Amino acid sequence: MPRQKTHEEFLQQVFDLVEDEYTVLESYQRTATKISFKHNLENCGNIFMVRPADFLRGTRCPKCYLQSRGSKNSVITEVSINDTY
Repeated sequence: MPRQKTHEEFLQQVFDLVEDEYTVLESYQRTATKISFKHNLENCGNIFMVRPADFLRGTRCPKCYLQSRGSKNSVITEVSINDTY
């Protein structure tokens, strides 16, 4: 059975991935127990809960994800009055 990761080891993994863009607000217990993170971007500051394993796999701030998803899906179509169908 593998050895359990310590809180300090988890913090180091987070820092290696995202440096100081996110702050871990709760103590790491195990990979499947959700903990709080804070997104440190100036215009965000969102606090959210996520499983540590999911965060290490790429799950990040849900607020920023939804904003970026909305901007990618918006399509601007220009229609001229002279267009005929």
